[in-house]
Amino acid sequence: MSALIMRLALPALCFAGALILRDQYDNQGVINGSQDLTFFLVHLPYILLALAALLALLSNHAVEAGATLCMLCVYWLIQAQLQVRLESQPAGQIFYLLNLLLPCLMLAYAFIPEQSCRQPLGLGAIALVPVMIILLSRLLAFDGDLFLASAQQALSDPLFDGYLSTSSTTLYLGAFGACLGLCIYRQQTLESSLLGCTLMCYATFGWIHLANISAFMFSGIGVLLTINLTASLLNIGYRDELTQIGNRRALKQSAKTLRGSYSVAMVDADYFKKINDKYGHDLGDQALRVIAGLLRKTADGAKPFRYGGEE
Repeated sequence: MSALIMRLALPALCFAGALILRDQYDNQGVINGSQDLTFFLVHLPYILLALAALLALLSNHAVEAGATLCMLCVYWLIQAQLQVRLESQPAGQIFYLLNLLLPCLMLAYAFIPEQSCRQPLGLGAIALVPVMIILLSRLLAFDGDLFLASAQQALSDPLFDGYLSTSSTTLYLGAFGACLGLCIYRQQTLESSLLGCTLMCYATFGWIHLANISAFMFSGIGVLLTINLTASLLNIGYRDELTQIGNRRALKQSAKTLRGSYSVAMVDADYFKKINDKYGHDLGDQALRVIAGLLRKTADGAKPFRYGGEE
């Protein structure tokens, strides 16, 4: 339960932190008063998102890599094309397309099964957004007013006195609800990351008129993705995948921090081989999960680890 609370709380904390920092800097007049600081803030999301993308690629998490590259491309489009009035073109059309496609992309990444970067679907997840941007840019180059009518209609009828249309807001709410439900059901870091990306992208485009709002929000996204990817790698390295308790590496690391008097109990499941031979390894794995679950309920302060096999 505590792990689930952390997965849900982390996107909210990154979002709140980005809002608070932006408000503090704005109140103190630092944003408009220092060109050096503004330059750093504008380029900080590139650094954080590039770091997150590198972590995802090195750890062979294709879906996370695709989602991170998606955020990197979106931020680049904001800085390159949306620093003007949205009534001008092609800014209005890009804004319109981003807020239709981005929630759909978050949903797609949420439902793509875990992939290796070498698998076809994994490569597709990584290349999805860059290829989509290239195709749409070719379409706009061929016909500069292709989405003009739809974009103008959407901008003329915003919801909540903002800049997002009813259809875009509905898509964002749907993506947010789906990511929230999957985060609770699956309890994986990917859904936590997508939840925060959806929330902070909605805030960015809803408050696009605020100075440097995208820099703060996408810095928050970069921090969220980096933390979740790092936590995922640590989880792989120090947690037993089958029983979800610490592994031998975690035991050795924990032993280095022990001070004073302590006790160690080695628990071995008797006749465990007979369970595997008679009922199969699937039931044997289930038995190991039950044993690990019981050991978690031991006296206060005790920590269970899987040393190896049924030990």
